Amino acid sequence: MSNPTTYIHLVPESDRPTIAVGPSRFVVVIEAEVSHEWQKLVSEWIVCKR
Repeated sequence: MSNPTTYIHLVPESDRPTIAVGPSRFVVVIEAEVSHEWQKLVSEWIVCKR
């Protein structure tokens, strides 16, 4: 049985929510211009949760 799909909408420059630690798959879609710092924070947030 596969895990259910969870969608997380991040508003640019907002706090990142707590997510479960463990194997995950992420698709990141950026529809607005965001700072390089924000991109870095989101990338680190994803990597640290794996």
